[in-house]
Amino acid sequence: MKSGAIATLFVGPQGLRAGWGLLLFGVTLVVFYVGFLLIVPYGYSGELGLFLTEATLLVAVFACTALMAWLEGRHVWSYGLSEPRALPRVLWGAFWGVALLTLLIGALYASEHIEIGPAGLLAPDAIAYGLAYAAGLLVVALAEETLFRGYLQVTLARLVGFWPAAGLLSLAFGAVHQGNPGESPLGVGAAVLIGAVLCLCLRLSGSLWWGIGFHAAWDWAQSFLWGTPVSGFVLEGRWLQSDALGAPLWSGGDTGPEGSLLVLPVLALTVLVIVRSFLRTGAAASA
Repeated sequence: MKSGAIATLFVGPQGLRAGWGLLLFGVTLVVFYVGFLLIVPYGYSGELGLFLTEATLLVAVFACTALMAWLEGRHVWSYGLSEPRALPRVLWGAFWGVALLTLLIGALYASEHIEIGPAGLLAPDAIAYGLAYAAGLLVVALAEETLFRGYLQVTLARLVGFWPAAGLLSLAFGAVHQGNPGESPLGVGAAVLIGAVLCLCLRLSGSLWWGIGFHAAWDWAQSFLWGTPVSGFVLEGRWLQSDALGAPLWSGGDTGPEGSLLVLPVLALTVLVIVRSFLRTGAAASA
């Protein structure tokens, strides 16, 4: 095979062909992730172990994205992170994450599917836990959003189009939640829908930042503010303590609020918030 034909096999009009880019990203992600895990100290469990694992994933995803950006002649921020108003977007996303999760808790409480009480934390401990979880869950959101809606979304969309790519990656996003302790089929389905909603946000806003803020704050409001499980995980320090009541189909059971059917209308409202924020003239200035 001539050198020109070989080059054409790997490089097309848009640069590195999407299929090779996806393969290379996947292989290097595994290599980087395993390599970084060898560097991270062993023996941590619970919340610290979870956050260290997610931090390792974030470093690996960013390293792979930087490598692919270099190979494709693009800026590392061009896969959903190029946004001059990143901080306002993150803050607005965080506001709606807390607000809409609190609305879901309110619906559970009004329908008598959740019991809420004090967790008994002293104020200094509550502040420490609240700040630590905010930082840790921001890392989680950054890792998962850049993995599932960053380079992979942009590159897979070149092959099959934006929404087929979003559908496939949202299914993958739900699948990785399946192994969580206490996770339920409805909770996995909710994770798939949340992934799709965040893809809509990416499509309309052009960046990941609103979704990163929403993702982090949604999880923070569950784990710390209201003290519920997050996709089956129960974190140690909580401002309030919430316990599911009644049928898991409505209460969420061990999965948490995302395992309740009541999450569906809240996600529908989230879609309306995103459309209202971004699908109009001047959205970038106001969102």
